[in-house]
Amino acid sequence: MKYRKFFFIILALNAIVLINAQTGFSASVTYQNDSNPFHLPVASSSSITSFDFGIDQSLNILNISYLGSYNIYHSYENANFYWQQVALYSDSDSISWGAVFDNRINNENTSYLNYYSGSAYFKYLFEAADIYWKINADANIMKYKDMTDLDNYTLSLYLGGIKSFETGTTLILGTETNYKSYLNSFNLTDRNYSSDIMQLNLISRLSQRLFDNWGAAVFYTNKIILNDPSLNPLKYEMGYGDESIYYEDAKASKGYVAGTLITGIFPSDITVRTGFNYSKADYTSQPIYTNSEIMDFNVSRADTKYSFSISASKGIPLTDDYSSVLNLSFDFQHINNKSNSYWFNYKTNIFSLGAEINF
Repeated sequence: MKYRKFFFIILALNAIVLINAQTGFSASVTYQNDSNPFHLPVASSSSITSFDFGIDQSLNILNISYLGSYNIYHSYENANFYWQQVALYSDSDSISWGAVFDNRINNENTSYLNYYSGSAYFKYLFEAADIYWKINADANIMKYKDMTDLDNYTLSLYLGGIKSFETGTTLILGTETNYKSYLNSFNLTDRNYSSDIMQLNLISRLSQRLFDNWGAAVFYTNKIILNDPSLNPLKYEMGYGDESIYYEDAKASKGYVAGTLITGIFPSDITVRTGFNYSKADYTSQPIYTNSEIMDFNVSRADTKYSFSISASKGIPLTDDYSSVLNLSFDFQHINNKSNSYWFNYKTNIFSLGAEINF
């Protein structure tokens, strides 16, 4: 019963495909071994298999796409979930705009993680003074099935410039302003807790072509909270789910992110990327857990995160005109998050193998 509406969506999209020829398809499978998939202090590993498919349909100036992903946790079947997304969008050389709707469906035991999300965006790219300028604006609303205290909307505006030099150097500088507000405010012990967060990000990235098939980049983003939100004493359910969605919100923290990325193309067109990230994040509206149950509402959560990643990928054309391509990939990622809040001290190692076909 709960999947019936998604079945009808797929049928509707297939009907569009039958009456219009400009259609793209994709299908992929990813096998992942994660030493700590739920980002918990006491790790418990699981292998995860994801089956994904997509349909992209061009309707003159408007495109419509559907993405679906079913994720199987082999050690924790209660964590299995289906995620889907429908997008309407239009792209051109200078202007892009669209609307995106997605939701997550867990089984009955973890249905409290279900959510619906809708967003609209506008992007404008233009050239002035030998610099490519980019303006992005978007609005998003997210609602949860049971965790209604987390219902929120966000507004974002980005302005940045891209400057390339004959030396093979590219410099990107930008600013991003984010506003986030929780929809359900409440009182506790006669105190009203603020639910609005305003954030300013100062973004910089420098990339350099090293050789014909090698390149490197360094980046730094400074995150500033412009207002003074109070500690929000929400006690969330800690358990299955993507913790980054619910607790590690990049738009609700101050601090910085710095990192490096190196990319190389080897013989047989194998692309290898390796990167290192270091970040500090102060979640100014989130109190800490002193142990697994007790919260301290006088101290805000502060994290330090290290991460390392390496990946390799190769595209294999299945047709002479490259209209059908098989992409193979391998990924490894190590994450070490240190926090003054009990539930957010964790380490994890993730190995992934993937195969995707586009036609």
